[in-house]
Amino acid sequence: MLSIPHLKEWAFRTNSCKKINKIAPKKDTEILLIFLSMAVLGIMESFVLNKLNASTEQIAKQVGELLAQNISLASH
Repeated sequence: MLSIPHLKEWAFRTNSCKKINKIAPKKDTEILLIFLSMAVLGIMESFVLNKLNASTEQIAKQVGELLAQNISLASH
């Protein structure tokens, strides 16, 4: 299970917090990281449980687009 301390540690090690702060300086980085990670985990769970009717390529493309949109929206 992804925990807040593990997420913070990963973000710190990968400089993700700095990158996200550049993109969305007025947003809480921790909330944005948790939101995006939970979204990805939900998609992965649905895929593993065979609840999605799309190829892995289609899923990956759409998830990437949705993440980019959410990060873009967070910057406004």
